[in-house]
Amino acid sequence: METGGVDLHIHTTASDGSLTPSQVVEAAARMKISALAITDHDNLSGISEALKTGERLGIEVVPGLEISTEEGKEEIHILGYFVDYQAGWLNKLVNGLQKKREERIRKILIKLANLGVYLQEDDVREVAGKGSLGRPHVAKVLLNKGYVSSISEAFRRYLGNYAPAYVPRQHITAAQAVSIIRKAQGVAVLAHPGFIKDERRITELFGLGIQGIECWHSEQDGDISRKYVKLARRHGLVVTGGSDFHGRQFGSNRQLGKPRVDEVVYEELRAFYLGMRAKEVNYKLGS
Repeated sequence: METGGVDLHIHTTASDGSLTPSQVVEAAARMKISALAITDHDNLSGISEALKTGERLGIEVVPGLEISTEEGKEEIHILGYFVDYQAGWLNKLVNGLQKKREERIRKILIKLANLGVYLQEDDVREVAGKGSLGRPHVAKVLLNKGYVSSISEAFRRYLGNYAPAYVPRQHITAAQAVSIIRKAQGVAVLAHPGFIKDERRITELFGLGIQGIECWHSEQDGDISRKYVKLARRHGLVVTGGSDFHGRQFGSNRQLGKPRVDEVVYEELRAFYLGMRAKEVNYKLGS
């Protein structure tokens, strides 16, 4: 069995994953992963549970989140690592983002009804459990009700970007997401840059305070990874990587720990964070 390594992009039932925070950490322990990051979509509620389980099992858990943004027709996701997940203002903001997600789901259900596809909000909430509502939960209900034969078909026919029942997110910009994460004392990292069609969007982020790039991802091949490592090094940014694991409930084939990123990557990220905090303390002491 492969041992060591880290996975810095994981989702749980706090958003649209299929494993609870504890189950994720326990699975990582069985796989001998040494550190992982909980990065639920617009949600911090799974972090405390994961930290407690990590402490019990001797696995370092990084408190994080993933903020979804839109720039034009591009979805850009920003990961935040080592955020102050207990900060009152941050929890209030994240709760607001979750309410916007709920409003979006209601609009999607209305569009589906207009297409002759009738789903109940309670059914979506039952699939989501305690997690914040998202399109994968609607896709699961479409599958359960027999409207589609797979999760991928649900997105292709109804829910994917600019499909008939698509509803844009409540607008939050990448710049705002970076600002939120940095205010929360976290490290702001661009998620899966290989998903972004217009690469000018990536370089624009360099002027907005982005601090790192997710160079390794389950759906980015080796050439793409090397490309973004070079780009990150050229601009003095930290490099990260992770599986973007959600579990199999929503049709995802991404596996926990694949890719399994070298522990040196995590140590560089942690050193960057600690150096950033030290600069803040020194600044306050000198003011």
